[in-house]
Amino acid sequence: MKATTKIINILGNKFNGIINKFTCERGQIAVIAAFILIAVMGMMVLVIDEGSVYQTRRNLQTVADSAALAGVQELPENPALAVQTAVNYAALNNFTISSSDVIISGTYVNNDTITVTAVNPNTKLYFAGIFGQNSATVGANAKAIIGSPSEVKGVIPWGFEENNYTPGEEYTLKYGSPPDPGPGNFGALAIDGDGASVYRSTIINGATTPLSVGMWMDPQTGNVSGPTSQGTGDRIYSQLNNQFDDFSQLAENVGIVYKLKKGDSQFIIVPWVTSFGNGNQPVQILGFLQFIITYASGSVVKATFINKALIESTQDINPIDSSGLRVIRLIQ
Repeated sequence: MKATTKIINILGNKFNGIINKFTCERGQIAVIAAFILIAVMGMMVLVIDEGSVYQTRRNLQTVADSAALAGVQELPENPALAVQTAVNYAALNNFTISSSDVIISGTYVNNDTITVTAVNPNTKLYFAGIFGQNSATVGANAKAIIGSPSEVKGVIPWGFEENNYTPGEEYTLKYGSPPDPGPGNFGALAIDGDGASVYRSTIINGATTPLSVGMWMDPQTGNVSGPTSQGTGDRIYSQLNNQFDDFSQLAENVGIVYKLKKGDSQFIIVPWVTSFGNGNQPVQILGFLQFIITYASGSVVKATFINKALIESTQDINPIDSSGLRVIRLIQ
């Protein structure tokens, strides 16, 4: 009997130990479950609210980029207008920035760079509100620069050799006979190769050869009257709006700046070159100038100089030169 009681006591003690251990483990599991719940909630905060912040930042980056690219087009001549243009462009994208959010600085030359900052100080947060944070400050900035292209494609095969050029003035690019810029030369260039058909194609479509300052080119000798007339006519009347527009329709004057206000096949880029010599004597490129064709008859082509025009280029940007041919690009 005593032995039986002893066995019962031992079993009872073991059972109580198991119960106590199980109760302890339940408490530990509850604590672990609480930590897991907190971790899950934290992940929900991170995923959902971070997604909201990311989308806001992305929208702000679009605003900043577009405002910077709009404003930089007014540089370096008019910093005040560049600032106002950036502010106005942000408003068109349904976001408000102030002039203090726009900074004009210099990278290569004074006033060739613009930085735009767009900030939303009250970006709504959702699950973070559980922890007492209902909003966050989210911002984006963009920096754009304006410069001259290091290389130019699409150049028209007429060389401009005058040292001075005035915006809004009409100049002869392709001469008749007489006068001519050099014995045997009439202002034409053999950019993509020699021959009348190549010359005509280059007038219509622009040169495929990339050109840069310092390069040497051969003249296209002779008057090439037929290819000049045919090429110019095809360029003007077979591209874009297929008509000959007045200068005022294609360019606008803002202060001392004459700039292209809409694309047209009458807009051309030509090399500024050293003086034509005799026959096939090469000329050197000094720069690139932009004109709007304002007269074309037979072998004679005249065009009006504009001192600001933007082109697309993936080449490196050089400091702005006096030609007015410009490239804009985001650099941040």
